[in-house]
Amino acid sequence: MGSSKFVRGASLIAIAGAFAAVPPAYAQGQAGVEAQSGQDGSSGGLEEIVVTAQKRSENAQKVAATVTVVNAEALVAGGVTDLRGVASFLPMTNLSQENVVTQAFIRGIGQTSDAETNDPAVATNIDGVYQSRYTLSGSMFDIERVEVLAGPQGTLYGRNAAGGAINITTKLPQFTPGGEARFEIGNYNRFHGFGAINVPLSQQVALRGAVDYLRHDGYLSNGQNAKDNLAARLTALIEPDSDLTIVLRGEYQHTGGDGDGIVLRPLLKKSDPWFQPEIPGEDFYVHRKVYKGNAEIKYQVGGPANLSVTYIPAYTYYDLSYRSPIGYNQRYYPNPGVAGNPLTGFAGALENLGDTGRQLTNELRLAGDTGRLNFVLGLFQFRQSAHGPGVSFEIYNPGVFSGGSFRPYSFASGGPQNDLNVVTNSKAIFGQATYAVTDALRFTVGGRYSWDKRHADGVSQGLVPIANIALPPIVYDLRLSDNRFDWKVGVEADVAPHSMAYATVQTGYIGSGFNITSNAAASTFKPETLTAYTVGLKNSLFGNSLRLNLEAFYYDYRQLQVSAYNSASGSALLYNVPKSEIYGLQVDTTWKAGPNTTFTANLGYLHATIKRGVLPPGAVYTCGVPGAIPAELCNGNSLIDYSGFTLPNAPRWSGSTSVTQIFPLASGAAIEARGSMNFESKSWGLFSHLEGLDKPAFAKIDASLTYRSSDERWALGLWVRNLTNNARYVTPTTTNVYGLNTWFIDAPRTAGMKAELSF
Repeated sequence: MGSSKFVRGASLIAIAGAFAAVPPAYAQGQAGVEAQSGQDGSSGGLEEIVVTAQKRSENAQKVAATVTVVNAEALVAGGVTDLRGVASFLPMTNLSQENVVTQAFIRGIGQTSDAETNDPAVATNIDGVYQSRYTLSGSMFDIERVEVLAGPQGTLYGRNAAGGAINITTKLPQFTPGGEARFEIGNYNRFHGFGAINVPLSQQVALRGAVDYLRHDGYLSNGQNAKDNLAARLTALIEPDSDLTIVLRGEYQHTGGDGDGIVLRPLLKKSDPWFQPEIPGEDFYVHRKVYKGNAEIKYQVGGPANLSVTYIPAYTYYDLSYRSPIGYNQRYYPNPGVAGNPLTGFAGALENLGDTGRQLTNELRLAGDTGRLNFVLGLFQFRQSAHGPGVSFEIYNPGVFSGGSFRPYSFASGGPQNDLNVVTNSKAIFGQATYAVTDALRFTVGGRYSWDKRHADGVSQGLVPIANIALPPIVYDLRLSDNRFDWKVGVEADVAPHSMAYATVQTGYIGSGFNITSNAAASTFKPETLTAYTVGLKNSLFGNSLRLNLEAFYYDYRQLQVSAYNSASGSALLYNVPKSEIYGLQVDTTWKAGPNTTFTANLGYLHATIKRGVLPPGAVYTCGVPGAIPAELCNGNSLIDYSGFTLPNAPRWSGSTSVTQIFPLASGAAIEARGSMNFESKSWGLFSHLEGLDKPAFAKIDASLTYRSSDERWALGLWVRNLTNNARYVTPTTTNVYGLNTWFIDAPRTAGMKAELSF
């Protein structure tokens, strides 16, 4: 089980704990922690962070797990407008673009495929509602906080939460009238406007309405990466009496623009990573509409166990269409008419029209707290149905790339039209309890039993780009089911007045799925399973002016699901890699260095490798096959052994740091200066480590300067993001096809002005 590595990590915890009383030269800590009066009553300490990570409100320093919290102020100061922006605050976390969805990885656990026939490894919940990956790429606005938990979370959260959980909480209405507004302008014709208003209708009913609009021109030279997004939410808070609380929410989102563009590596212009040539006559776009409705009904039963019952029903509908490029390449598939067999030019488009989906979830919880024992018991139900034509390809042969644009091209072949219907059902019973043996010693046990079913039917056609022809259509009708029990055991102890140590063992899984290629049983892939071992130490020191939290972890990861292009089927298939190993250390620190100076930072060390992994002979990785890996790279073997390869999106080092400095003025106003940096070492976009699929080391620096009025009713500021104009390649678009190295890329340097108003 890699116990020696786990012991090594535990030793690091012990060493760090021994030096916990020594102030660091700089701080590593949780992002977005506001420095105010301390929880211990001391003036000038750090504000207590209240989280609901364990389905109850509690001090984050009392949670026996790493809970990274990003509050509303940090999200606004960092210019975060979508889920992907949260990753700037988090170590060992990748939240990035993959076509029209957001790809989530935490500590090396994630999923590179975005098909409805498989599941993400990280559960994202908004106001307690599990979210489909197809609804997460829109605007994120009017947020109270974001909590990120690493490792299996099935005993409390969602389905398939083996990699972790991202819990987003939106703002509730207030029973006093008021509101807020923000406006932002910047380069690339950027305009961002946000407004929210609280309207108390009575002493029992209050409303909050919020609207967010964002637009900007494309960051790529061909105009792609442009956005035109509109979102609105209406929330009602009803409190008939002190025991009953009802929250009703309705939300609409529209995502427009021309989608997120891609770039080729090696770069077509080394001096400009955001350069991409135009394809004459092409019109790339994305249109996504999402409608959400949910409720949260909580009744305080009371009694000796202080019982409460919570019910959360939710419904989501989405309608999606998009057209995006799949690449511009000069050596994609062999061309017999050219010496050395590279294509003299390649371009293409990927189209998905008419995708629609519906999601219904219900969660019922019973919680209690006797003083010695606190517990949560729950029932969970999830149903999602998705329908669409699948993915269609158009392949072009534009001729030799020259002079910044493709020469006039000829249409080579149209990709096949598919008809896909996927229905996923999941049910679970879960629970977790913590018992205090003494005032300083507590034990936790938890469990979850899941029933997962998936059914897919329709017609599918693969495409063989080597010949630019469509394969014969396949009619399929596939069904799968998984039953799984996951568990958690843990112990925590107060080792000093403001220090807690803990150790936990817990399991998680990600459901099985199938490849839409045939009715054969071989088209299915197995569930992933994970056993996670963690030890940690949480400290509040020097009158609560310094927080130092550490966690070491070891993951035994089985049956990793990896996506690889199969030239025989003309589509990407998922395979299982038998065993992988992940271990590392996370350090979080927040330090209030003075009355007006706060440092935050966090640091992660991650070692994530495949221990045993050889793909089946039918995969594209068979060496020497045209379109696969050249034989000279295989060292004479017919198959490549991936043992020792680093898992995707698992940089060895990653983290973030920030400093906030307040300059009080004689008038009572203040100037706030803020600088932040997030960074990561080299990693890989896909497990295969093919040429061009590496992610270079990266550092991103943001800064802002804000004037705040004496009554804190308004503010004006300047901001710059990605100050050094570094190019960050976030997600490769290919599923391990040798020679096709196209990537989604983050924004270049942007800058602008902002205005804030509260009333």
